[in-house]
Amino acid sequence: MIDLSVAAADAATAVVRARRQISEALDQYAAGQRLVDLTLGPHTITVDDAGRRESHHLTSVSTSVARPLTTHWPVSLRPALRSAHLAARLDAPMASSALAWSVIDSLDVDSTQLDLVAKACALHSIRQLLIALYQTVTNSALNYLRSAQMRLANDTSDLAKLERAVGRTQTLEQPAARAAHAQLAEQARHARQQLTPQEQTVRSLEQTVTSHAAVVRRVLLKDGDNGHPLRLTSWKLDVNGWLDVLLPARAQTGQDVRDAQAAIDALSRMAGGYAQDTLTLWRARLADPKLLSDWLQDQQDILHALLEWLYATRNSAIHRGQFTAPADAMTAHAARGVVDMLLEFLGNWHKIQYSRGAAESDALSVIRDLANRKDSLTHHLAQAPSCHPLNLESVTGPGVDCWNRS
Repeated sequence: MIDLSVAAADAATAVVRARRQISEALDQYAAGQRLVDLTLGPHTITVDDAGRRESHHLTSVSTSVARPLTTHWPVSLRPALRSAHLAARLDAPMASSALAWSVIDSLDVDSTQLDLVAKACALHSIRQLLIALYQTVTNSALNYLRSAQMRLANDTSDLAKLERAVGRTQTLEQPAARAAHAQLAEQARHARQQLTPQEQTVRSLEQTVTSHAAVVRRVLLKDGDNGHPLRLTSWKLDVNGWLDVLLPARAQTGQDVRDAQAAIDALSRMAGGYAQDTLTLWRARLADPKLLSDWLQDQQDILHALLEWLYATRNSAIHRGQFTAPADAMTAHAARGVVDMLLEFLGNWHKIQYSRGAAESDALSVIRDLANRKDSLTHHLAQAPSCHPLNLESVTGPGVDCWNRS
């Protein structure tokens, strides 16, 4: 067990920083003992200034459901998939960034074509962030309900403990015991009075959320999972239907969409905070084509700057042997995010081609097609009175006009 102090805002950050420091210290031992394989174990314990202990086990964090990126194993993406997997497992951020860059290298993209990658990723980010918005609103509302249910369960448990204490002290005759009994009885009576309206509030909240969830499941999730009325996972989400819910209602907007708009508005108000603010922000962007166009350009500029910085980081790490840099941990995190985005739309592209029996496109041609599509979308947004023609379902899919749903 190695014990060291780190400055961190939370336990998870402390674990990351501590493991990095130890990993870098092991470089010296590995250089001195070249036949010894020195690795960090997965178990970490954090102790804060107040003495609170928390155990972390890296191998225990997993998922109960795993799905492949594509329905087959694309030959052109195999090196990228392998590099992305290795990049996600490294503690050293500069090495992780270098491996993330190798994903881009394996797609035959060179440093003079970063604008193509930035445009393609900016286009795909519309789909990503709008699906994330659905998850944010629904999960926040469901968590609000779960929090109320948990408070009720805790208060019910506390009342039961008080009532048991009242029963145990009821037959005691000592003056101090009689005083304690009277005090406990008063506390139990007061808790019981408060619990009744709290139960009514939670039951009403459950009915409200369930009714709104039923509308969301019916309109957007193809009725969702049978037997799980509050399971609102985005796995079956009608993406263009969700876009219609976010777009301003028109004369031809159907009643189902209007019902879903009302349900989502109610859930966002219930959640409040980030969920409500983000929903309001995206509704404003989608109500004004110019705002959406400006946001797209901002995304492209940010992504291009990130890719330039990532390229410089990769050169420092590989050519100069420099494995620390300003904001290197954030660079590695952002680099893995860009790689995830690239593999997501490339994997979807290959999946659709495979299902159609079409030949597999090379990655660079896909990226170039999507970059041109982003420029075309910017042109449409500059002339359109609304964003209703936007096709979110296959905005980065093969052979589709992202400004035409037909």
